[in-house]
Amino acid sequence: MTFRSVSVEDIKTSGGPEVVNGSQIELLYKLALSRDDLISDRCIESTYSPDISLTVEVQPTELLQGVYDGLLGMRAGGSVRRITIPSQLAYGSKGYGSVPPDTDLFLEVCVVSIRPNGWKDYRPSSNPGESPDEGANAI
Repeated sequence: MTFRSVSVEDIKTSGGPEVVNGSQIELLYKLALSRDDLISDRCIESTYSPDISLTVEVQPTELLQGVYDGLLGMRAGGSVRRITIPSQLAYGSKGYGSVPPDTDLFLEVCVVSIRPNGWKDYRPSSNPGESPDEGANAI
């Protein structure tokens, strides 16, 4: 069996700290079963809402391998990335919930804030002229 790797497309970049193994990140995401569905917002799961975000620890034991691989290198402060995850790095031949077996996943992720390996939280300021550290919120 040949394994495919994760494919990433950066939609928006930012200058905050980089997501590395062990980072705690606050993110928004959309999950779809095809690229067309992702782009047209026909998602099977989404947290894109002002009131909903997800905080995760970026560890291979905590996330699907494809999600882990796709998050590494993103930056805090609103960077957005589309990640295509082959089924072997997602739910594989068993599937999960509304994800059928042997199905690739299409994910769009926005990293809102980050706490990389014990560093100070980083969330960009919402007030012009205010430094990012002054506007930081704990995850």
